[in-house]
Amino acid sequence: MAKKITSLIGMPITELLDRVDKHDQITALNARLIPIYKLGDEMALTSLFLSALRLIKEFRREVSAAVGLSFSGQIYVFTEVTFAEFGEERPDGLILVVGGKKIKDAALLELKNKGSDLDEDQIFRYLAIAKRFGIPKLITVSNQFVSSPSQSPLSMKVPKSVSLYHLSWSYIRTLAHLLLHDNERNIDDQDQSAIMQEVVDYMEHPDSGVNEFALMKPGWKHVVAKLNSGVSLKKTDPEVLETISSWLQEERDMALLLSRKLGILVGSGVAKYKDDLSRRIDSEIQTLIGTHSLKSTHRVKGAASEINVTAHFVRRTLEMRVYLSAPKDKKLRGQIGWLQRYFDVCQRKDEKTFEKNIDEMSVDIGIKYQRLPHHVALRDFADSADELKRAEVTGFSIVQIRDLGRKFDSRGGIVKNMEEMLLEFYQAIVQHLRAWEPPAPQMPDSKDGGK
Repeated sequence: MAKKITSLIGMPITELLDRVDKHDQITALNARLIPIYKLGDEMALTSLFLSALRLIKEFRREVSAAVGLSFSGQIYVFTEVTFAEFGEERPDGLILVVGGKKIKDAALLELKNKGSDLDEDQIFRYLAIAKRFGIPKLITVSNQFVSSPSQSPLSMKVPKSVSLYHLSWSYIRTLAHLLLHDNERNIDDQDQSAIMQEVVDYMEHPDSGVNEFALMKPGWKHVVAKLNSGVSLKKTDPEVLETISSWLQEERDMALLLSRKLGILVGSGVAKYKDDLSRRIDSEIQTLIGTHSLKSTHRVKGAASEINVTAHFVRRTLEMRVYLSAPKDKKLRGQIGWLQRYFDVCQRKDEKTFEKNIDEMSVDIGIKYQRLPHHVALRDFADSADELKRAEVTGFSIVQIRDLGRKFDSRGGIVKNMEEMLLEFYQAIVQHLRAWEPPAPQMPDSKDGGK
């Protein structure tokens, strides 16, 4: 039984904090600069976001870079803006960037939280305000996900004089989170860092209005059922568009989840569709109808390979895959041994996660002049040279396939399994791999001392 507290003076702070956590003789709440008593209000979240932009230069730098807003100069932020010419129209925010005592850049903002989606008619009216007053940017924020800030969840015509950007709350939270990691994005000032932590704490509260993507749209379940019943899909089927929309939102959410775990921003999506969401959607519709599968790509700076994630609708499986070129300075056994040493490191570094997933893992070994790779279970990979004999290996794909069965149909189950699988695949395998690089050129031997 803990000793009774007689005086706080002289008491170890760690003991006091432990007693507070356990409600042992004393209870207390941490005082917050940003209180979390009344959560969920849209304007409170808006004010929090804009104030953080004004107070924390590194946060402003990251957000400004994402939406093409000038970073140099003094920033002014406002909420609930009205313009007399436009009657009752009230954009949620206005950002002004001032240099030489004159406004040199500006952006209107419209923000939604919780499950509220952007309203196309409303955004159209705000674009008109931006055009009328020479405001070059309109930034929308909601819990809707896009692959790039230059995309919009809305498909609408935008005036040439105005650029439309979109940020998800999860993306904003991730940018804030990364500034608290030990990396080159660190916040210099300790007090500003403390403010950033308060902002993150607020956004991570379950009632703040900042939502994770946790549920595929109803169309996902219908598409799975159709494909497993042999029914053909049509481009115009509403459930097809819902499925693609859900997949792209989950792609972005997975990238942001991995970003927060690693402390760096993880890229996702298809580069050629960066500024054109509608073309990306059309491409994914064609893929789903033609192959009964959907694929996402995630790029981690410093990782040996992109991570490809594929959902196979008829098989009801999820697949994770990375690729390494085979060393060109080694023969078959040396190539196999080179990769096996990485697998040994994977097992040694995190045996629990490695063993949990190894039976779902295999290696596809690319063979020169052979159309299909040689497939081998990861447990048997070390002995694969005996089967290949004198084959010329070109590369290795490390693959994990998980059979979800009916969980694949579940709108929440598929999201949960995909995110868990991505994190464990990265933790068990990807983070330990290194791409092969050719050795440095060697000086030729010389009997006369190199002359």
